[in-house]
Amino acid sequence: MADPGNLRIQNASKYRMTYIVPDNDNWWNCCDAPKPGFAVINVAPGATSDYFVFLRTDGHGCNGKQGQFGMIPSIPVGDAPQEQQFWFDSHGALALQGPNPNYASQLIDEGNNNYKWVVTPTQ
Repeated sequence: MADPGNLRIQNASKYRMTYIVPDNDNWWNCCDAPKPGFAVINVAPGATSDYFVFLRTDGHGCNGKQGQFGMIPSIPVGDAPQEQQFWFDSHGALALQGPNPNYASQLIDEGNNNYKWVVTPTQ
């Protein structure tokens, strides 16, 4: 059975933001949680959200593969924000994946399968 991990999001901006796993996410795969449509809503400027769980799917052709999901922040300035892609293993180890989005994105390993994603708009 896969081990869960926990992720929280730090809003390092002056804007109140929401972070969503897009419904039409071609990157989402082998992921029991979070599901497409999941959102971390209304994170205040400078605040950090509560943790949410990410969990890789067991079986169903996913054994030996990474779980994957993406999130898009609701940055209200500049070009439309791009998806940050994540991938993780069955032991709850999470990493950034894919191309760099058009904003500053940093993943901090807080230990014990707990992570913080820091999002900073470039404007």
